[in-house]
Amino acid sequence: PTPTPTATPTPACDTNCEVVISGRLFFDANTNRAFDAADRPIPFQPLMLASANRALAYMTTTDNTGAFTFPPVPPARYYIYLGTPAQAQTPVSIVEAAAETRIHVDVPLDLRVHVFVPYVAR
Repeated sequence: PTPTPTATPTPACDTNCEVVISGRLFFDANTNRAFDAADRPIPFQPLMLASANRALAYMTTTDNTGAFTFPPVPPARYYIYLGTPAQAQTPVSIVEAAAETRIHVDVPLDLRVHVFVPYVAR
């Protein structure tokens, strides 16, 4: 399936600002694309935020609740991938980071999404 942009906008900034993109990665058990009691967070998962041509790429890892925050980035369209740059193949979310200073993105995965989710021992 083709990912669709999902973001919750907050106060606007000018074109020179940086945008903080954060959110939660979870298994969407009931496929409603919202985190609720039936769903489970995906902890300790490496994520990559990349520009369309991957000229800009940023890494982070989800915490034990599936929450993540990328370093501040310039306004642009970004793609969130599971795994490291070598593993990342199909984006799991698209983020339009244009005029917001903070964007929260829930990234639901369900069994219809066939992606590589590496096991990370802790």
